[in-house]
Amino acid sequence: MSKRAALSFGGWFVVALGTFVLAIALRAFVVSSYKIPSDSMSPTLYSGDYVLVNKFIYGIFRFRRATPLWRLRKPERGDVVVFKHVLGDDFSYGDVEGGRHGGSPRRFIKRIVAVPGDILEIKGNSVYVNRKHLAKVSATLGLVKGAKVKVLKLKPQEYYVMGDNRENSLDSRYFGLVEEGEIEGLAVAIYWSWKSARLPFEIRWERVGKRIE
Repeated sequence: MSKRAALSFGGWFVVALGTFVLAIALRAFVVSSYKIPSDSMSPTLYSGDYVLVNKFIYGIFRFRRATPLWRLRKPERGDVVVFKHVLGDDFSYGDVEGGRHGGSPRRFIKRIVAVPGDILEIKGNSVYVNRKHLAKVSATLGLVKGAKVKVLKLKPQEYYVMGDNRENSLDSRYFGLVEEGEIEGLAVAIYWSWKSARLPFEIRWERVGKRIE
């Protein structure tokens, strides 16, 4: 091998290594992709959707229950967010697939319905936030698992999340409040979607590139 070829090989190695490191950094701090395996967020998201999550908007170098060193903004009411949450021994469910993360905490995607300072109340089958009617929910779903109170005032860094599919969603009504430090990012767009990944493929072209609202 000539000296010129050896230098060329070394240059390509450096480029490949740099690209790998950049990809890892982007995934860790800027953007990640996840597959949706359930319909708990329908009609916003369906099983088979692949979503992009902005991990930069809420901050970088985050730690659970800790304020990030820097961020564009805090999570807001109405945001569709991906978060990790520790579940009890009787739960084994998670509704986002994003690589290997066996055991607790599980990864979820839900919509924020109440933020710090909000007063949340459930009367019968209806949910109210700051006395404003939000939605009807199934009577079989409780408030926080094991809780007896029907009114909650959220403390700093506490968020209440629900699936858009109110009748079929494991969310804050079951596992309680989500801490700000558990939130990984904001779901921003669907970059791929198919009803079936088996032959014959059923691709939902109308959903590809759709913004998540």
